Amino acid sequence: MLKKFAVFVVCVFMLSNLYGCFALLAAGAAGGGTAFWLSGKLADEVNASMERTTSAAESAMRALDISTPSRVVRGNVIQLRGEYPSGADVNIDIFRISDNKSKVEIRVGIGDKDTSEKILSEIHKRI
Repeated sequence: MLKKFAVFVVCVFMLSNLYGCFALLAAGAAGGGTAFWLSGKLADEVNASMERTTSAAESAMRALDISTPSRVVRGNVIQLRGEYPSGADVNIDIFRISDNKSKVEIRVGIGDKDTSEKILSEIHKRI
């Protein structure tokens, strides 16, 4: 009896995890192309090459008076680091998804969503 109960509990646990993954997958498919906020970062996928997206991000940073003291290239990721006029650190990571698609992740300070959205908007204008 105890063994059957343990199997039942494990099955319920696995089913609930599977359902959560399905709901997350469905939500992701429904919101394709929409920026999302996760753990203090704003993330979005854009229909542009990594190089074009990086150029747009650097241009947006200049337009917003964000200093760009560092640009690091690591494989399929370009990291731009700067400082917002308020003194907050700005981190922009650009990932190559394909030749014509990139993912942009933006973090300002410890998670300033409004400023991150402003930067993303400026990047979109320049792509």
